[in-house]
Amino acid sequence: MAEFWHLRREIQQPPTHDIDYGLSVFSARAFAGMPEAFDLSELMGRLLAEEELAAHEVDQRFYEIGSPGGLVELDKFLKRQKATAR
Repeated sequence: MAEFWHLRREIQQPPTHDIDYGLSVFSARAFAGMPEAFDLSELMGRLLAEEELAAHEVDQRFYEIGSPGGLVELDKFLKRQKATAR
């Protein structure tokens, strides 16, 4: 089962060498009061201040697919996964 926790502004995290990746899901009410065009970090900051932001940490590698090299690495990973599933 996935473990989720609420993020709080006052908790300071040490610098890391990790990449922040994932999927963001918002309810329509999260956008109430936001201008038509805005930086997503403004919304995230507001939700954080209101203790309405949750996260799930993963320990699996992120495979970027925006470059030929990234696609090659992902292809190798998927082939290994397929071979071990047999």
